[in-house]
Amino acid sequence: MENTPYSRFVLLVLFDRFTEDLKKKKIKAEQLFKELLAEQAAVCSQLENERVLLKNERKQRDEVELELAALAQDFAKKELRLEKTSDAKEYGALRNECEALIVRRTAYEERLFELWKTLEELELKVASMELGYADRLKKIEDALELVKQDVQGLGAQIDEREHARDPKQVQGLETELAMYESMRGRVANPAVSLVLNVCSGCGSVVSRIDQAAVEHHVLKPCQQCHRLLFDPKAVQEEKEIL
Repeated sequence: MENTPYSRFVLLVLFDRFTEDLKKKKIKAEQLFKELLAEQAAVCSQLENERVLLKNERKQRDEVELELAALAQDFAKKELRLEKTSDAKEYGALRNECEALIVRRTAYEERLFELWKTLEELELKVASMELGYADRLKKIEDALELVKQDVQGLGAQIDEREHARDPKQVQGLETELAMYESMRGRVANPAVSLVLNVCSGCGSVVSRIDQAAVEHHVLKPCQQCHRLLFDPKAVQEEKEIL
């Protein structure tokens, strides 16, 4: 394509479009990064919750074992007094207290048995989770690193392109350039190609007069969406250009 104001304008449009595509990719990568962070936090939270449950069960087990030890000491003391007492009334009272201690001890022993059973199940569950989650967390960390590099790479490309962007090269089409620049950021693809006599931005049919103008490399705004229309035939080998 000849080096004309029109061709430079079209190339600027394509340059901007490619940059916008990079920005969209960066946004998607950043969103993926956030999702991976949330997944990582959820996995860590699930594992930590189970660890807290295990810790609480162990604490309860220790407390019950201490109670049983205290009951055993109390029971031993009362049995010793039973052997030594000669008072019938005291003997009866001590016997009742010993029987009450036996009832309490039985209840604590049953509770301890249930705690040990729960602890065994929790320890197996936590061990299994730690094994499985370690691999899962490693995969998430690897994915985070890759996405982070992708975001940084896209950011560097975008910065480089924005620094290299020079609309001043489009001389001779100051009015059209001003329209285009004012629409950037407000309208998606402020300049689009005319395809089969239709605006590729909004799909409206373009008048024959405007069609002829576009075919002769005159930038015309779409009457419906006001995007600037250009002739797609004016652009050759877009991939090389971009």
